[in-house]
Amino acid sequence: MKIEGLLIDNMQAAVASARRLSGHPVYRDTQVYWTELLALARAERVSQSPSDQAHLDMLILKLGQELAERGAF
Repeated sequence: MKIEGLLIDNMQAAVASARRLSGHPVYRDTQVYWTELLALARAERVSQSPSDQAHLDMLILKLGQELAERGAF
């Protein structure tokens, strides 16, 4: 998966979108994107600075919870 911009920025946007759309249907492509972004974040977190790792961990948890509530896992 290739993303534009910083991983943390993309994760923040995904979490914000998922929360904003909570309780509403989203396109399957959107769920796939969020799932792939989550997998990328998990894979790339070790290459981040310690402070970015902590921030990324929080975002991974939040996006994972949003996806779990949607039954995407």
